[in-house]
Amino acid sequence: MKKCLLSILAGALLIVSCQNYDDQFDDLNSQITALASQVAGLSKVQSDLTALQGTVSSLSGSIASTVDTALASGLAGINETVATLEAAIDGIASSEEVAAIQSDVDAAQTDLTELLNNSNVYQGDLTISTPSQLSAALAFGTKLNIVNGNVAITHETTMDADSIQTVVDRINTVVKDFSYLSQSSAIKEVTFSTITGVASLTAKGVGYQFPNLESATNVFLHDEYKSKVSTIAFDKLTSVTTLNTRNGAADTSGTIAFNKATALHLTALKRYPGASLTLRVDEGGVIKIDALDNVDALGKKTALALTIEGPSSVNYTTFTKGTITLKNVATAVVDNNTTGFVIQEGVVSFTSNSVVAFSVGTPSDLETLDITGVKNAAATPVAPAIAFASANDLTNLTLKGAIASVSATSCGNLTNVTISAAVTAGVNLSTNTDLTGVTLTGSSMTGFTFGGNTDMENLTVDTTWTGTTVDGTLTVTDNTSLISLTCSSDNLEDLTVTGNDDLTTLNFAGVTKAGSTGSPSVAI
Repeated sequence: MKKCLLSILAGALLIVSCQNYDDQFDDLNSQITALASQVAGLSKVQSDLTALQGTVSSLSGSIASTVDTALASGLAGINETVATLEAAIDGIASSEEVAAIQSDVDAAQTDLTELLNNSNVYQGDLTISTPSQLSAALAFGTKLNIVNGNVAITHETTMDADSIQTVVDRINTVVKDFSYLSQSSAIKEVTFSTITGVASLTAKGVGYQFPNLESATNVFLHDEYKSKVSTIAFDKLTSVTTLNTRNGAADTSGTIAFNKATALHLTALKRYPGASLTLRVDEGGVIKIDALDNVDALGKKTALALTIEGPSSVNYTTFTKGTITLKNVATAVVDNNTTGFVIQEGVVSFTSNSVVAFSVGTPSDLETLDITGVKNAAATPVAPAIAFASANDLTNLTLKGAIASVSATSCGNLTNVTISAAVTAGVNLSTNTDLTGVTLTGSSMTGFTFGGNTDMENLTVDTTWTGTTVDGTLTVTDNTSLISLTCSSDNLEDLTVTGNDDLTTLNFAGVTKAGSTGSPSVAI
């Protein structure tokens, strides 16, 4: 699909002729405009088809309760049409074909509307806002399995909560919008375990459990009772347009934020179509987004600014493109990311095998950092720069891969540093009063500064000096407990070893040549 469309642009870019450049560019611009129109049209087709598929899937799951043979047969035909259209999308190569498939999608939607209008389902809007309307809804029985209209429930304190739950449990699919609004935080939680499909969803209550909901357009969760909301469950939700936290009439788009909730499940959601998504629960809670990889309707991964706050731990491997901001996440493992990370307060341990950009906010609770840096030619700097100053919680620092520069200074509890990374610039480890272990095996850098680390007793420097001009610089000063210094790194040009009061052993037997400049400077 994408190859077919993009081949138009590729052909446009390969225009070679003797005609006037203005004509060439006009022609090129018109082809690009046509391509953009095709892509936009294809996105709408895919979106409409996904919504239709979600509705049909939800309805199919409701048929067992309605025992409607005609509806089952009709849905099977529409489902077959949807499958055919999905297959056809992969071969689209022109705007005419996009328009034709859009027409077929619209026709399938019309067939579905007619099918529902002629089936044994609840026709029209279902409104429950008084005890008498609740009694009438109870009398409909299983006819409410499929509601061909809107459902609006206003749960007043005078209504029997068990009766409301009974009505809700009979609803499987709502063809239009579903709304449940509890009028008091004292009303016990109503769960929505049977609902599989809606258009838009608005809910206000002390819990939001929709574990079997598969598709929705816009989801609005009220936070007026947020201190009592403990569970937000959308375990099977695979298609959604927006997720919103609502307070009164105001919406915070791209956000589900309930700071007393202990669980937030978006377990099956693979893509969120907005630019950003913020998920927040109580500190120590659980956020499940294991399937999120953000592949768009054209099969391309799109960047998403993802913010995660509260869970005791995260372990993500599929969310590879987009910035991840972590806050109050005790243990975080995020692999395969190609965009970058922002680490805020409450993150104790962070591990990643792919870091192209990295920053730590203030205050920082980070104790353990174990990352592999990755180069990104489009970023500045090309590799992540690591800098810690007075980060008094930091105890262990492990750096691999490609790193722009390293600075860890005045980190009072830092005890171990392991660097096997290719560092573009230099490394500065200074005034870290608890530092006792440094390993540089397998690393490279332009220079190494090691000063004022008063607990360090034995230091081995076996890095490889690098740079445009390879003139290694080694500065070891004022490490008052340092007993021995061993260096085996060739191309050493500038050496300073002073103020190390207990130093008794210097071993430079492994150094066989000076730097490229060839005029070594030595101060011991």
